[in-house]
Amino acid sequence: MRDKQVSSVLVIDDKNGRLQGIVTERDLSRKVCVSDKNSNTMLSIQIMSSPQCDIRLIQRG
Repeated sequence: MRDKQVSSVLVIDDKNGRLQGIVTERDLSRKVCVSDKNSNTMLSIQIMSSPQCDIRLIQRG
């Protein structure tokens, strides 16, 4: 995230393409840094905020 200069990343299920959650800088600071865990050994599911809702735009004619 630092290298790409983004503050959040969406977690998408490879099998069905659905949104599973979001990992934010806040998630990282609260769930990894404070607990003194190594982010290299954690899965996104252990860090991400979930459930999420997505908004689909519908174009009206």
